[in-house]
Amino acid sequence: MTKLDWSSADEAWTASLSTAHFDDLEIRVVTDGESAPPTDAQLKAVALIEQIAQKGLPPTKELARKYAMEYLGPDEVEDMEDEDLAIEIHAAIVPRLRDTESTYIMFVGNSDIDMEHGVAILCKDGIKLAVTHSDVAYANHDWDETAEFEQLIGG
Repeated sequence: MTKLDWSSADEAWTASLSTAHFDDLEIRVVTDGESAPPTDAQLKAVALIEQIAQKGLPPTKELARKYAMEYLGPDEVEDMEDEDLAIEIHAAIVPRLRDTESTYIMFVGNSDIDMEHGVAILCKDGIKLAVTHSDVAYANHDWDETAEFEQLIGG
């Protein structure tokens, strides 16, 4: 398993991972700003990140187009090419998970959909995906607060 190090500046456990699919992927495991070790549920999410890093994320073009339609509107998206919907992932955020049955990860990246803030790919259990605003990844969610994730993922 990837070695996580406590970062007091980030108030999170962090690591970096490079694979053929992700170049220098920052992993961030969110806590309460204290150096208490990640929970078993969070470590499960880190293991899933490692698996996804080896095989890559499933295609997200259609999900990105759907999000772009909601975020930018149809007139703006009409002229966008497929490459404009690409998401260049640079981080994987593990939220405060303790007693959840499902594993949630937010992959954050740059995209022409929102060049200023970027976008996030919410991943549930490695198979259900949704593209959303990057603010979701950096929001201060409480422990096991997954209702917003479920709403975004359509669960």
